[in-house]
Amino acid sequence: MSLFRFQDVSIIINQQAILEETTMQFRENEIVGISGPSGTGKTTFLKIFNRLWEPSSGRVYYQDQLLENYDHTCLRREVILLFQEPLLFGPRVRDDLLYPFTLPRFQEKPPPDKTLIQALEIMELAPSFIDKNSSELSGGEKQRIALARSLLLQPRVLLLDEPTSALDQELTSSLLDRIKAIHNPSLMIFISHDPELLNQADVHYHLENRRLQKRRLLS
Repeated sequence: MSLFRFQDVSIIINQQAILEETTMQFRENEIVGISGPSGTGKTTFLKIFNRLWEPSSGRVYYQDQLLENYDHTCLRREVILLFQEPLLFGPRVRDDLLYPFTLPRFQEKPPPDKTLIQALEIMELAPSFIDKNSSELSGGEKQRIALARSLLLQPRVLLLDEPTSALDQELTSSLLDRIKAIHNPSLMIFISHDPELLNQADVHYHLENRRLQKRRLLS
């Protein structure tokens, strides 16, 4: 089943095209990796999926419904984008993990400490981190906590912008398995320059010269 469908989509920023008349599908139960040189618009491309950015032309469909007609609240509850340098919102890690559950658009009951600690442990963070001051965290710790926070919301679609930029190679190698251990989204799309992570994707696209071109995965 196709979750997202792009039909003749173009993206133009400051009169410069970063994507031209692209038609493609993103299917359910698929992990998609996207690579490409810096400055080619990869992050902007991800923003299209939850309408943080609008295409300059063409149409985007989500679950066969025109994306522009989809309710914003529902869309951003189901389609979560995590940026390379995520924001933390609470004085302590527990507060940050629970922050989304305080927002009106999330009606779910906040998870108990047991669930929070389990998510931290899957991300190779000790149970004691739940009470750690957020201002004392390293870049890699912030990335893992923000990722755990997003996964606790159980999104249908997870979009990740350079999710391993502050992680060591061991964590990078096992990241997708760790994500699935907390929550397995129906569709995951990530931007990365790491060949090992890209090779774990089901599909690899390279964005360059205004085109998303399919790349062969390494055997």
